[in-house]
Formats: sequence, structure tokens, C-alpha cells
Amino acid sequence: MRCRRRTITPPDLTPSLVRHTIQPVMITCMSQVLSSCAVVVLLAAAVPMHAQAPPDRDTGSVAGFILDPLDGGVPDIRLFLTETTTHVQHIGKTNKAGYFEFEELPVGTYWVTPDVEFVAATTVTVTANDRVEHTIKMQLGHIDIHLGICAECVIMIGNRDTPPVPPQASEHDDRIRNQSVSGPRMATPERLFTLPYPESLRERQIAGRVTLEGRIGTDGFATDMQVVSTDHPDLGPAAIEALKELPWEPARVRGVLVEYPLTVTIDFRVRQGR
Repeated sequence: MRCRRRTITPPDLTPSLVRHTIQPVMITCMSQVLSSCAVVVLLAAAVPMHAQAPPDRDTGSVAGFILDPLDGGVPDIRLFLTETTTHVQHIGKTNKAGYFEFEELPVGTYWVTPDVEFVAATTVTVTANDRVEHTIKMQLGHIDIHLGICAECVIMIGNRDTPPVPPQASEHDDRIRNQSVSGPRMATPERLFTLPYPESLRERQIAGRVTLEGRIGTDGFATDMQVVSTDHPDLGPAAIEALKELPWEPARVRGVLVEYPLTVTIDFRVRQGR
């Protein structure tokens, strides 16, 4: 079987273009089968000359979970990623498992801000073609209250002949209890105005300021209170006894009662203005 090789230059191409163009090769063969094989080889050889790898994109992704203090995923929480230089903002939301994901983020540093209490903003750095795992855990907050107890002060609240009415549960109360994390609330805030001045302090005209730290227990009362500072050694025990008269609505995580950090400062005054 004899074949002849012949080069054909397309008539509509200039010589300068011909130098940069793959010149087709035609092989004239006596056999039709051999001719078809030559065409296949020609096309296969031309493909690699034009194939190019896709360019890299300067983007990355951020993914992770929002967890409550008991390590459970928190669903339906909006999450904001804000680029620290351009302030361009991306908004996402956790799924039922507390998982979130942001894809194709431009390279840069971002503030990560969940739309929920008990979580501070954090930062992440996104690099090209990289995936950043960023899990956020909610922390219980801290209550810091300042009270005053006066021995000879006169405070009138409402009608003294009408006994106080205990607060009734409301839809708001139920919604608070059903939140993933709900902080403690004072169950009877009006009790603040009737805290008794310790008789032992009153007789000796002892007054001053005392600061305590401890927790609100799952039973709704202050527990493990420790004296941080005091103007008189007898003020600490008196303050701890006074806090036993203040009930709280305990903190909850997914309906589970939890202890909550507490700081209390109490000013004991024998009379108004002193």
C-alpha cells in the first residue's frame, strides 16, 4: 500500500498567520480505512495545543457551627461577615444543626458577627482557594447589679394596704424560656424596696459599701457569694443574708436550668444621704 504526504495551506490565510497555525496534514491512501485513521490522529494531536487550565480565583470560604454553652448547635441564627477594609457585608444563616457556610469570599479579613446575645464578634482571614473552619461558642453573660439598703429611708410604692400581685406568665415569658439561651431575670423586682437593714448594723451605726461575686443558682437564688471588697468586716455577711431575700428567674440553655455569674454591690446607709 503506497501513500503520499501533501501539505495544504488555506487560501484565505496570510503567510504570517500560517506560521502560527497548525498546518493540516492530508494523507492520501489507497485504503479508506487508513485515511479515516489519519484524520482521527490529526484532531487528537491538535486538541492539547488549545487546552488551557482554568485560572485560579482569589476567593475562599468560611464554614462552621454556632454552639450554645452546652455544645448544642443553635439553629436559625443570622450571621454577618464584614470585610474589615471595604466593609462589604455578607449575610448567612445557620441551619437546623447550627451549621453555616460562606463560599466564594474575596480574599481578606472579616469580622464575624452573629445576631445573637452572649457572643462577641470575632475575625477570620480568608486566603485564596482555602476553606476556613470557624466554630463559635456562645458564652453565658454576667450580671452586675448595684443596690442600696437604707435603715431610716421612707419609700412609698403604690398603696400600702394592697398586697403585691405576683407577676403573671405572658407570651413573652414563654418565648424567653424557649430561646436557646436566656439570661436570668429578677422574679420580684419590687422586693428591692423592702430589703431590711440588719438590726446589728443599725444599732452600731455601721454603714458602707460591699461587693460580692458568685452565681445565680438553678434554684433562682444567689449562691457561693464571696466578698470582693468591703468597708467593714460585718457588711459582707449582712449582704449575703440580704441576697437570700431576692429570688431570680434562673438562666436556661435550651430549656435546661444553668447557673449564671453574678456581681452585686450594696451600699448600706443608716439614713437618707449618708
